[in-house]
Amino acid sequence: MLRRVPALVCGLCWLLACPADALQAVEPASVAPDCSSLRLNQLKVLGSHNSYKRRLPDEVYQAAAARGINSKALRYGHPALAAQLDFGLRQLELDVVSDSVAGQQHRLAEPLAEKWLGRPLLSSADRHKYQQTGLKTLHLPDIDFASHCPLFADCLLALRHWSDTHPAHSPVFVLMNVKERGAFGANGGGFQPAQWDAELYRMLDRQILQVLGAEKLLRPADVQKPGLSLRDSVRQHGWPSVSRTLGQFIFIFDGDTTQARSYQAAVAAREQVLFASTGIDDPQAAILVLNQPVAQQAQIQSAVAAGFIVRTRSDEPLNADATRFNSALQSNAQIISTDFYHGAPQGIAALQYKPAQVAAITSCTSKVGLP
Repeated sequence: MLRRVPALVCGLCWLLACPADALQAVEPASVAPDCSSLRLNQLKVLGSHNSYKRRLPDEVYQAAAARGINSKALRYGHPALAAQLDFGLRQLELDVVSDSVAGQQHRLAEPLAEKWLGRPLLSSADRHKYQQTGLKTLHLPDIDFASHCPLFADCLLALRHWSDTHPAHSPVFVLMNVKERGAFGANGGGFQPAQWDAELYRMLDRQILQVLGAEKLLRPADVQKPGLSLRDSVRQHGWPSVSRTLGQFIFIFDGDTTQARSYQAAVAAREQVLFASTGIDDPQAAILVLNQPVAQQAQIQSAVAAGFIVRTRSDEPLNADATRFNSALQSNAQIISTDFYHGAPQGIAALQYKPAQVAAITSCTSKVGLP
């Protein structure tokens, strides 16, 4: 069932960033165009990288560097997920770790960095959560473990609560990574994550479905047409309208080729929650992750023109690059991820990007889902 798009007006600003004066400039007697046919792949949104991540004290990263870890690029963090969505970001990224390896269940709650510094770094609440069995959300065990939602289920609950309080919000893309390596390798000590098997991938899908509910998800089966592959469905029939995807989340699996194939083999195609990022020629290709907007400019432009949705990155951690940001814009990628959005704890104002800078020029502007 299609949902009605509220508060559509004309202008040269876009989905997440129409200034108040632009709204006031609309003539009361003007007739707004029919924007109900606007498609999901016509959006352009700004997002964050490792969105759950909290920054630890500098001495943690210094201690890691003294032990041979290149920790310079780890010194960044983000506000809570709901705050980022309130800023207007419409792409988040979550990293998921499994602690199902025998003997490793409690190691996440005992990070090596605490031993190096001789003092606790985890709050009692976070320590208790890391001691629980299940999927966790963090960047790097032992040295970069601070998270706004240590339990993956808590990240999902945060998204559900925000969505429930903004029921007509514009669609939110959620990039997923699964972590299978610790900070020091298999023989280097510290926590060793589980290798992801079919049951873990099924558990990941089940948790997303259980917490968010099917009604809040756009899944591959919602896009794939009978008798066609997902790839051919996107190319021949396009994406659903924005009006249909209001209040929904689109989960993207950003795994390597082996991980993507393992996920696709583990979960029946009609039941998959995640759009797996694979090669453009894969029958299940629909959303692609092409993170180098300078080197992959032509590839991104070609994919977008063919009907695919592309996520790219405007910077590497702690390396704001205006030239690369502009390349990301020029690539026409629909999703641009950054650590330097307006409101981020890191970066100077001149290199903190706003959703308006990503916005496409269109005759339709929607203020849905914003505070």
